[in-house]
Amino acid sequence: MAPNLHFGKTRITTTFIAMASVVRYIIQNPVVAGLCKHWKDWPYTYLAEEIPGLSDV
Repeated sequence: MAPNLHFGKTRITTTFIAMASVVRYIIQNPVVAGLCKHWKDWPYTYLAEEIPGLSDV
């Protein structure tokens, strides 16, 4: 990821997008490993529905 040289909303948005990418990667690990068909089927994963932009994962 390119360094963030801006401040304010751009920095917050960039940080949120980076965080969302990491969360998506982590919750998909059991699926990629073949342990379940959907991340919601894995009993050790929890994702708060209140997190905007991640409900479509």
